[in-house]
Amino acid sequence: MERSLPKFSWLVVLILVCLLSACAQERVFTQPNSAMEPTVLEGEKFAVNGSAYRNSTPVRGDVVVLRHGDILVLKRVIAVSSDTVEGRDFQVILSGTQLQEAYVQHTGKNSDPPPSFSFLKNFGPTKVPIGQIFVMGDNRDFSNDSRDPSFGTISVSDVLGKALRIVKSSNSGREGTVIH
Repeated sequence: MERSLPKFSWLVVLILVCLLSACAQERVFTQPNSAMEPTVLEGEKFAVNGSAYRNSTPVRGDVVVLRHGDILVLKRVIAVSSDTVEGRDFQVILSGTQLQEAYVQHTGKNSDPPPSFSFLKNFGPTKVPIGQIFVMGDNRDFSNDSRDPSFGTISVSDVLGKALRIVKSSNSGREGTVIH
């Protein structure tokens, strides 16, 4: 005589599987530096949706975790495939239009960067190759990003997920803040 679970039990199992699957896609990372301030502060823990780009690609403005060489970094997507991006006197020009970036901060003393770091002030123009993105940190004076030719554009396949919210901060009022 075979026994089967009641229909209600199958529904509960299905719901649990769905919840566990959704939770498994969210990971928590710690921001090790000030490159994304004021959006994510140094030392804050933030949640990332690892399945955000399973069926899509990052769009301009997304804050993403990506693999660059052997390290994971948090950056903002500034330009996507086929866009042309350049920097003039610390202003970002995207396909001929100056971006309005309320999230940008300049806290360093790089208003007159040395020649080896002149790309912080002026870069490009760069046409973003198909399957690539151009990323920058929000704290433009302290970010190693696509402005530097040795960093370059990033393959979409190196993007691990989209940043969602602040999970833990020394400023408890920031916890739960949505990252955008």
